[in-house]
Amino acid sequence: MRRALVLLVILAACSGGGSASTTTTGPAEAGQSRRPWLCRPGDAGDVCGQSTDDGPQHEIDCFYLYPTVSADQTVNADLRPGAGEEVATTVDQAAPFSDVCNVYAPVYAQMTMVELLISGIDGQALDVAYRDAAQAWSDYVADDNDGRPVVLIGHSQGAAVLERLLENVVLPDPSQRQELVSALLIGWPATVNGLPLCATPDDVGCLITYSSFLADDPPHDSFFGRAQDGGGVASCTNPASLEGGRARLDSPLPGTAEAECVERNGFAYLEVTADDDFEAAVGGATADDWGLHHVDVELALGDLVGLVASQAAAWGG
Repeated sequence: MRRALVLLVILAACSGGGSASTTTTGPAEAGQSRRPWLCRPGDAGDVCGQSTDDGPQHEIDCFYLYPTVSADQTVNADLRPGAGEEVATTVDQAAPFSDVCNVYAPVYAQMTMVELLISGIDGQALDVAYRDAAQAWSDYVADDNDGRPVVLIGHSQGAAVLERLLENVVLPDPSQRQELVSALLIGWPATVNGLPLCATPDDVGCLITYSSFLADDPPHDSFFGRAQDGGGVASCTNPASLEGGRARLDSPLPGTAEAECVERNGFAYLEVTADDDFEAAVGGATADDWGLHHVDVELALGDLVGLVASQAAAWGG
């Protein structure tokens, strides 16, 4: 596990080509300043390309939380995003959704890569991340949503935080639940009580979730592909074919790949088979016990955007 964490820290720190943040301060104290948003329609500097708009242009919103990418040298990140970490990842993962929904992506006090490397999955650090992201959600609902339906999108730590938000805040509140189009909780063994898996592109009020591996089975000690409590396999939905079976992935990555949800040896995961160009493109992102975790979203990005478009049409129809 430690070797995989080291690899992921190196990969995330090198992605996006921007300079890493080296601040050593913790999360911003309440009331210091208005929370920064990486994506918020109408804001100057919106990295999702919506900054020249007068405001929301679509009938549905997407609320996005990025994965563990902060290079801050603290347990939890501050609210000053690094260009090569939070910004670059949001551009890669969230900006494409702006073609089909209004993307809102807050900066949040996530557990940092350094803490992940030192302590593993730190429950207290995740509590801080959750409380801060929940406040961002509350701000969004109060100031920005204006009654529009919404899709929740998160990868890795972002998915873990959104799973908790769904269970504690969104689903118990009838007004919020009725506006939930779907939840895309990628790269995390998500199981949300009361939220069924999406079975067709027109399903709404449902969950899309998977962790991806190349064709070899996950090793016996893999975190991904198992339920969080260790009591069973994780859920898997194939974004290229929610109905089941193998299908070609729509990915911006080079090469060609197909995927199918499989359940094998106590794991359920998205099994990816690919040509040499695709495997070369993701080769540096693989780790024995984490599989293709680093590119879970990118390997099926076109499919995920297409699903949100289909769900938006079904919602409006």
